[in-house]
Amino acid sequence: MKKILHLTFASILFIAVAIQAQVTITATGINPVVGENFTLIKGAYINPGSAGANQTWNLTSLGTSGGVTNVVSPGSTIIGSNFPNANVAWSNSTTNVSNFFKATSTALENHGKFENNWIMPYSNAEDIMHYPFTHLDSFADTWNNQYQNGSYTYYQRGTTKVKADGYGTLIIGSGTYNNVMRIRFQQSFVDSTYQIGLPLVTTNTRDEYKWYMNGIHVPIATTYSLFNNLGGPASGSTYLGGFVGINEFQNTISNISIYPNPSSNQFFVHLTNPSLNNEAVSY
Repeated sequence: MKKILHLTFASILFIAVAIQAQVTITATGINPVVGENFTLIKGAYINPGSAGANQTWNLTSLGTSGGVTNVVSPGSTIIGSNFPNANVAWSNSTTNVSNFFKATSTALENHGKFENNWIMPYSNAEDIMHYPFTHLDSFADTWNNQYQNGSYTYYQRGTTKVKADGYGTLIIGSGTYNNVMRIRFQQSFVDSTYQIGLPLVTTNTRDEYKWYMNGIHVPIATTYSLFNNLGGPASGSTYLGGFVGINEFQNTISNISIYPNPSSNQFFVHLTNPSLNNEAVSY
């Protein structure tokens, strides 16, 4: 289908400015939504690239699917009562991992997780995001939790620094995404326990980058490295392989071209929608 649009050069300028405009992450844009599900592809560590405005990050790599994660209410899980202040959870039956969050209009909080049959609720939740959040915004938050493994009690406490350090275009195995914000998470935390009457303390630093886009309620990609005093580093990456609930308009405007350029009084706008198997529409 083709239509001709007679737009002024002021309109062209408006479109260009809109595409390159500052990105602001919102609660409705990225908070987890019960009923959705997604698949993450796991891979080796990928260099996160540069910070700043109007970046292009190419994180295309091969990986292995980590199974489907369902976004559910905490009460629907068998250990949800251990996280009384959480109101949404990720549940993955393949990896047997569940993550619990409290999502509000002003923040997204980490309330703990269930992994390897360990139940790890936070007594002081970790703030993951504040809303609205735009380029160069930042905050720091302290958190702690306590959990049991066999006869041993483990304690964990730390600080997370969060900063929106860039925005632009992200290229991954499942497609190309515009109007994406990159957020850097820098964690410093201590794990401690007593075994045979002796203290065992591990100090950790984790550097992680996550890419978000309004309308997709999960990070589109992550890459991280973890160091501690026992060795390391441990590192890895994930990218979004499939998602239910993507904002279709965001996908559409991420693939737009105008031609011919320059043009005297008539031109075409070409849209490619990846959610429709890259079906092209020109106007």
